[in-house]
Amino acid sequence: MREDSLSMNQPAPPESERTSCVEETMQDVFNAVKGGISVYHVAGKQLVPSFSPDVLGLICDRDRDRVMEEVSAAYDSGELLDRSCRIRQMNGDPVWIRLNGRRAAGKDKFCIVYTAMSAEDRLLQQIAEETADGIYVIDRETYELLYANESGRFRGKERGRVGRACYAALYGRTSPCEFCTLTSHEPDGTSHIMETGETGRFYSTHFREIDWNGRPAIVKYVRDVTEEVTNRRERERLEQYFQTVLKHLPGGIVVVHYEKDGTLKPEFISEGFADMTDMTLEDAWQLYETDALAGVHPDDRLRVNAQMEAYVGGNDRNGEIVYRLEKGSGGYVWIKNSLTMNRDSEEKRIYSVLRDMTGELEEKELIRKQYKDVILQHYHTQDSNALIVGHCNITQNRILEIIDYTGVNPLKLFGSVREEFFTGMGTLIVDEEERRKFYGIYLNEPSLAAFRRKDFEQCMECFVQIPGEATGRYVQIMMTLVDTPDSSDVTGILAITDITDQTINDRILHRLTTASYDFVVDINLTADYYRVLTQSDSILCVPPPQGSYLEWTSWVQNSGVMAPRDRERYKHNMNPEYVIKKLQSGPYSFTFSLVDQDGDIRTK
Repeated sequence: MREDSLSMNQPAPPESERTSCVEETMQDVFNAVKGGISVYHVAGKQLVPSFSPDVLGLICDRDRDRVMEEVSAAYDSGELLDRSCRIRQMNGDPVWIRLNGRRAAGKDKFCIVYTAMSAEDRLLQQIAEETADGIYVIDRETYELLYANESGRFRGKERGRVGRACYAALYGRTSPCEFCTLTSHEPDGTSHIMETGETGRFYSTHFREIDWNGRPAIVKYVRDVTEEVTNRRERERLEQYFQTVLKHLPGGIVVVHYEKDGTLKPEFISEGFADMTDMTLEDAWQLYETDALAGVHPDDRLRVNAQMEAYVGGNDRNGEIVYRLEKGSGGYVWIKNSLTMNRDSEEKRIYSVLRDMTGELEEKELIRKQYKDVILQHYHTQDSNALIVGHCNITQNRILEIIDYTGVNPLKLFGSVREEFFTGMGTLIVDEEERRKFYGIYLNEPSLAAFRRKDFEQCMECFVQIPGEATGRYVQIMMTLVDTPDSSDVTGILAITDITDQTINDRILHRLTTASYDFVVDINLTADYYRVLTQSDSILCVPPPQGSYLEWTSWVQNSGVMAPRDRERYKHNMNPEYVIKKLQSGPYSFTFSLVDQDGDIRTK
């Protein structure tokens, strides 16, 4: 009771203060009431009983503070007190009574009328003790609303219209509601969900049969459970989504608990895992129930155990292990187990996503074979003009293999570090501009950039001077870029080929108009070698396609078709030393005569 509330003072005022007239009048009123009347004299904040039993003093402890608070409030405001509570009988049993009271005129009296509660009142009290947002008593036959009690957060459309049909009073309808559960459920007090026409609102309701003043009735309790239903449906939706994802994952999910003895025990096995291993879900549980690694291939078991122990004992949140698992249909399937563990939890629980790796491993094996075939073919199909062939790991900056046909031994000269090797190879290029171009293509950084833009073949031609050789060579440098199996590294396959003859031939034909010539010959004066590039039909002294330069010129001057006066001059002008000397000053030419089969002289 509040500190400033009225309080009880049990001793009654002196008998001298009561007049006999008042006693008789109050006694008549008391006798006319079915219960009793208590009149209290208010002195300060004290309630002193007079003319009647002290009903407030009989209130049970559990109700006393609440009732005295309301008595004090009614006295201060002058409003009517209407409250039910329990009082102790002579035998100590509680009984429900109703208290009605009001401050009397003069403001020093407070009168309380108390009556025993009827069966209906007791029923209403029992109803009120139910936890519900809305409580309704409805006639079983006519649907008349006999009683309604609604919380402030729960109202029908026309609240409190007792005496009308419940569907009219609560929802403004002219016929029973289609969502009403009074006809679809038994009045056994069992809760069920009722969904009204209101958008997104759900209610939990239960009801039972009662006798309402002789009328068969239903007391119905309704509670707004929209939030609960919405949350439950959201959980169900997420559960369904989760199950759908699990079902369609290309593999399976397994959740295992790391026991104190080091055993891994499954707590969850998905259907996808069972399908992946050609088992039923029951068979999978039977195999793995006590050991999550029971189906691991014997040859993989020690390795997998070690990797798993290292993962559990480490600090990484994620891990990955590849191994073979037993199949229900026989044999094994290669799987990749992607591991996740919450390191912040005291419980060591591992979440495994397993994926069938068989096809991927077969594809990788095919890629390895293709890679090896490419490398082997590269080494075995080089022609006689090959100078250097090899391959290297550009990502790792390493020369893997070099085969040298020049006798220079570039690995010994430049080392097996790729960047240093190609830097050294660049020094063999004579022209400075060509050397810069070479570095811009074949050093590590530009090579990897070319691979990223899918420019997989890098080719250039240049003139080089190989150590120990008197003359230089024209070469073609070709590097093919490929993926390295089982890694993200880039492999470069290198071939350096001598294209001197081809380059000279192309340049000769580019510079000369061959239509006016009997034939065009490429001559290597230092090597005593010639090769016919092109020739006309029906001409004299056509040389064989290739051969010794000295032998060919000697045959021409001694063949008998040359005019005798020109033989010495031809021999002198075709002498290799003389030719080299003349060419150092630029192009030169001379004429001579031949006699054909008809004896005609032709000047060449």
